Amino acid sequence: MRGFKFTVVLLLLVQFFLIVHNDRSYAEENVDQSTTTDLESTENQLKFLKITEDSAEVYIKKNGSLTAIAKLMKDQEYKFYEEQEDWFVIDIGGTKGYVKKEFAQASDGQTIKNPVDYKDPLVQVSLIKDVMVHESETKQNVIATLLKGEVYSVFEETDTGYYMNIGGRKGFIDKADLIRGFLPRDQFFKVITQKQPVYVKRSGKLIQKGYMLEGQEFKRIKGADSWHLIRYGNEMGYVKMQGTIPSDGRTFKPSASSNVQVYFTTLQEVHVYSEPSLNSSSFAVLPKNETYPIFSRQGEWYVIQYGGRIGYVHPKLAKTNYMDVVRSNTTYTYDQMKVDIEELVVMYPGLVSKKIIGKSVDGRDIYAIKLGRGTKEIMINASHHAREHMTTNVVMEMVDQYALSAAKGTNYGGYNTRQVLSKVSIWFVPMVNPDGVTLVQKGYTSAKNPAYVLKLNGGKKDFSSWKANIRGVDLNRQYPVNWKAIRGPKGPAPENFKGYKPLSEPEVLALVNFTRNHSFKTTVSYHSSGQILFWYYGQKGAAYKRDYNIAKQIRSLTGYSLVDAKLSSTSGGGYKDWFITEMKMPGFTPEIAPYVGKRPVPNSYFPRIWKQNNRVGLMLANEAAKR
Repeated sequence: MRGFKFTVVLLLLVQFFLIVHNDRSYAEENVDQSTTTDLESTENQLKFLKITEDSAEVYIKKNGSLTAIAKLMKDQEYKFYEEQEDWFVIDIGGTKGYVKKEFAQASDGQTIKNPVDYKDPLVQVSLIKDVMVHESETKQNVIATLLKGEVYSVFEETDTGYYMNIGGRKGFIDKADLIRGFLPRDQFFKVITQKQPVYVKRSGKLIQKGYMLEGQEFKRIKGADSWHLIRYGNEMGYVKMQGTIPSDGRTFKPSASSNVQVYFTTLQEVHVYSEPSLNSSSFAVLPKNETYPIFSRQGEWYVIQYGGRIGYVHPKLAKTNYMDVVRSNTTYTYDQMKVDIEELVVMYPGLVSKKIIGKSVDGRDIYAIKLGRGTKEIMINASHHAREHMTTNVVMEMVDQYALSAAKGTNYGGYNTRQVLSKVSIWFVPMVNPDGVTLVQKGYTSAKNPAYVLKLNGGKKDFSSWKANIRGVDLNRQYPVNWKAIRGPKGPAPENFKGYKPLSEPEVLALVNFTRNHSFKTTVSYHSSGQILFWYYGQKGAAYKRDYNIAKQIRSLTGYSLVDAKLSSTSGGGYKDWFITEMKMPGFTPEIAPYVGKRPVPNSYFPRIWKQNNRVGLMLANEAAKR
């Protein structure tokens, strides 16, 4: 009986063992199969994931730690390109982003309607706030939220926004929500920091020169690396892109080009204003003791160019750097004269001003310069004759030196310049014949009709002996006094043709009208050859005595011989002759150099000529103050 029981127990144990063994084998077989299936499924769907939680965060590795930069939407699918133990790795705006696996699961990507592969970045953008990313420009489906503070790459631009890669999907962001990076085509930028430093490069080092102010727009010359390159006076300025955003230039007030080279020095830290008023907004600040070029003047205000725009600096916060402007011991051109006139006007507002009194045959402006604040006036002109352009040097040097003396409050040649010019203003017309002077200096190609002047000059390309204006009329034979008695060529010529009638030439008519519009106490018409002084043209009695005495004063300064009265009375058609006859006031024609023949006076003669004439203008103004 015991044996039977043992046998039964043994059989039961064997059966139990077999059952247990079969159950374990079945379970292990199913676990392996399930694992294999999952792995195969994962392998087949390795590139896609679905977010299973609300707003799953995307992290980047930054400064050794993880920082959240975005949130992905629940039930949205994305593409990933790498799987790590606890993370899916995705592309988000050109940045490697990490999504925790506990918030996502592998998927098949079938709901993705706007897939995108890698594309070259167009530009980088940064955000001014948290920004929703939509599936398309219609903004119907939000696929992610980008967090403020990071920089992303975008690959496509529309009128209203940009497309970027959001986990292998095309995501749209609105331009109004972001700060985009700068493209080469961008011309303007706006400052978004309170103070944006401006630098210049000196001896290879960047040195700060004040700063730009928040909300202001500027024009850049170009961008280089992380810098804007701007125009800072006559130098290149450097402004960091960080702290600025691209702008459209709508509030920008552009500056014009200028060759003026006049400077001021700031007396303290100085604001640059958008208008010549302390009530206008300032857009930049210059540091103390900064020397900066002046573009022009508006009233007493300094007008400058800064970052491509016009700015205004208050005159009491800076001082003008007075300097010699005119380089008169050279061949002095019309173009240089124009620049020098502008510089003198800018340097001495209220003391020096300019006026265009007419135009030449070829359309060049005929300038008159006023020096002084006095109500009484005299006038000095030069270069009626083309080859006599040394006279312009003399006249322009007078303006330059007298203005400098008056501004500094010094005496010049024994005269209290400031005091003299407070009583009498001197008008200068430094180049009556700009076309002719330019023809002599630069040749026939300077004329609007070069074939015509070549023909008048007998086909010769050397115009150094030319005396007339551009159409062959001698301007100092054009004035309506004893004109009919003048003899000479019957038609246009390089010299001495009086024209077909008086005042036919615009240059002469401009000077006549200008003279008639003023009450000049005295005039001087400078010419260049002979070291003599014409002063007489029919004056009698008190007028004769008055003019003769003035002529002797000029002689005492210059050493020029006075031309005999009888010889002077036989001429005609000249400015001095006409002025004395019509205005009944003293007029003079100095010939400034020894006779040099039919050619310009050599530049080497200028120092002597200037020494002889440097006091003439002030002497005549001082004399006129007494009449």
